[in-house]
Amino acid sequence: MKTLVTAKAVRTAVGVVGDCLLIDWGKVVAVGWASELGHLAPRHERYPGAVIVPGLGDAHFHPFGFTGTLTGLTLRGSRSLSDVVEAVVDYSSRQSPTAPVVGNRLDEQFLVEGRLPTRAELDAVSAPVLLFRVCGHVASANTAALELAGVGPDTPDPGGGSFDRDSSGAPTGILREKAITLVSRVLATGSIGPEQLLAKMMGLPGLGMTRLGAMVSPGKGLWAGSGDELGDLLSVAPDLPVPMSVLIDTEKPDVLERAAQRLSQSSSTQLSFLGVKLFADGALGGHTAAMSEPFSDQATLGTLRLSV
Repeated sequence: MKTLVTAKAVRTAVGVVGDCLLIDWGKVVAVGWASELGHLAPRHERYPGAVIVPGLGDAHFHPFGFTGTLTGLTLRGSRSLSDVVEAVVDYSSRQSPTAPVVGNRLDEQFLVEGRLPTRAELDAVSAPVLLFRVCGHVASANTAALELAGVGPDTPDPGGGSFDRDSSGAPTGILREKAITLVSRVLATGSIGPEQLLAKMMGLPGLGMTRLGAMVSPGKGLWAGSGDELGDLLSVAPDLPVPMSVLIDTEKPDVLERAAQRLSQSSSTQLSFLGVKLFADGALGGHTAAMSEPFSDQATLGTLRLSV
């Protein structure tokens, strides 16, 4: 049965192109004005005041990172370092004493101190703590997390990353770019699994998402809470609400080849292999983007990182 869906406007990249969609068996067959198309459909659905836009696609989407921001500790709304520490302490008190605390959406621009917490401040909790800045390119860790990862005063900066250090050369707990990975990959909390992933993916169509370019690790995940990201994604592939073209996070050709084979063997049409994620990366807000001249508010050129 044909249905006419009317709204205040139908808007595309070229502007307003009508106020209705004519839908036949789940497919849009015409876009235009209700005054012209209304007689073609016996059934009408009206959404006064709404604006209809084309489906949205996100070419660079981290399914597990997105899930983590919605299921773990969120620091959004924190306005001081004491707010951050209080949130970490409260979250940790509701877990087993040794369970890692992984938080997201930390943004020092909204803190009155204007800086990220150091290891000393996060040592208010004895369990390992890792808090991701809102950009995902900078994080803060406490002493327990650094020690679990084997990071100490003599640990060199990894290629494409760095540890902020105090006057004696000891890491302050602030990690930049690939230095985060050294810590995040030892904090396997298991909190992000297939069920949690699928539950959060179900909310994407309601946000207008119709296609995703998914950044996925074929081994231990990047977000300190997942194991084999690709395996978990494959296990829920038939139930995914939107199709995903998968880019694999790896620097190893053999790992890329095996991941491509795993995707090709999936019976689901919701997942497909797209390629490898490999490019220069960084964030302006976290001052890690590689620049030819120093940032205006910090004397740094950022970090030249070839990202996977």
